[in-house]
Amino acid sequence: MLDINLWPQKVVGKYTLIVAETPRQKKQGLQFTDRLPPNFLMLFPGINADSYFHTVNCAFPLDIIPLNSKNRVLDIWSAGVNMKSVGPTPRGTVAIVEAPLGWARSQNIQVGSDLMKVIGA
Repeated sequence: MLDINLWPQKVVGKYTLIVAETPRQKKQGLQFTDRLPPNFLMLFPGINADSYFHTVNCAFPLDIIPLNSKNRVLDIWSAGVNMKSVGPTPRGTVAIVEAPLGWARSQNIQVGSDLMKVIGA
C-alpha cells in the first residue's frame, strides 16, 4: 500500500488535490484510507471513457465525478463503501475527481459545471 500523503498534490483555490499519477496509485486510489482531510479531493488524470471504478476497501462513501478536457462535469455518481463496480465513465472522460459523499451537492456542482472554476481555480 502506498501512503497517499506522499503522492503529488496540487493546490487549487481552497482545495488540495491529491493526484494519482502512476498506474499503481490509480489502482489503489482511496483504498485503506479512513477519510479525506477537509478541503482535500483525489484526482485521477488520464482516465478514458468506459472505465470503471470501485470503492472496495474504502472506509467512506464517495462522490465520483468524471470530467472532460475542459474540466466540465460529465456525471456525478454516489458510491457507497465496498462497491465492486462504478461506471462506465462517459464518452469524453479524461479525469475523475473523488470527494466525500455529498460534497458535489454541497458545492452546487451539477452536470456541465466547470469544476475548476467552482473550486476556485
